[in-house]
Amino acid sequence: MKKALWISAVLVLALAVIPLAEGFAQDAKYPNKPIKMIVPFGAGGGTDTMVRAYQKYIDLGGQPMVVVNIAGGAGSIGVMETYYAKPDGYTIVCTGWQSMLSYYVSNYVKVPVAEEMIPIATTVSDPDVIAVVKNSPFKDVNALVKYAQANPGKLKWGSVGAVGSNYAASMLVWRALGIKVTYVPFDSAAKSRAALLGGHIDVLLCQVSEINPVAQSGDALPILVTTKKRSEFLPNCPSMGDIRAKEEFTLYRGFWAPPKTPKPIIDYLEKAFSKVHENPEFRKFIMNDLKYSLMFAGSKETRDILNREAPELTILYKEALKNKAQK
Repeated sequence: MKKALWISAVLVLALAVIPLAEGFAQDAKYPNKPIKMIVPFGAGGGTDTMVRAYQKYIDLGGQPMVVVNIAGGAGSIGVMETYYAKPDGYTIVCTGWQSMLSYYVSNYVKVPVAEEMIPIATTVSDPDVIAVVKNSPFKDVNALVKYAQANPGKLKWGSVGAVGSNYAASMLVWRALGIKVTYVPFDSAAKSRAALLGGHIDVLLCQVSEINPVAQSGDALPILVTTKKRSEFLPNCPSMGDIRAKEEFTLYRGFWAPPKTPKPIIDYLEKAFSKVHENPEFRKFIMNDLKYSLMFAGSKETRDILNREAPELTILYKEALKNKAQK
């Protein structure tokens, strides 16, 4: 009898708790406060500019998206800030899986962030481009190669990050062109552009979107795009295909959440970013003003891209580390 009464009491208590749990889930509607969007680079760069476009057009149920720039460590500091954040959907980061992969392979971080972070969506692709200042003696890639091969290590080659996707893309181009240079890292695209225009470096590798303002003004001259085909935004600039190089590199930009972020939150954010892409005004701004190639790969598709392309890129990163160690 006592056992039956005990079981009945437990059942009554359980039934009483269920409505409370359901009520809590309904009250804790996501999002119910501002969402912090970390940009792991300085203000004014390609990632920062893109994020601020999404900030303007995204609908997060009436909640604002607050942009926070955390530069340093080739983007790793801002990424790790997100990695260790509470997985509740209120801290996310804009970056590319190629950069996150490099942090772990190069021992900048001790955890496999690209594997453990949760992709929300990949939203644009942005090829790299090599550019020189307008009064440079190198008016095309052939002149640059000729000088670099005759003067190994003398050419000052700048980009963002001591490791990361830009360094990997740079190394890929050096290998394709058969040149040795002195690599000069910066912590933001704005600083690297200023260094090029100020004559502090000879060559800049950045993204098409980042060189666009100074290319349009005539202050900088793009001389090589790192994809097989020419960029739709720089149709007169030769590509890796034009010089018959087998290598190519395209930077993917997208949004990521901390490990263990619940799937309903990821689904909500994926849908919110997807809807931004339906906005004609946003699309016009991204393509016409920023010169990004729009795409949309959701959470699962982004993971599939990473799994497909990461092995080959890992080899490239390890080769870059080996070359550094030998210097």
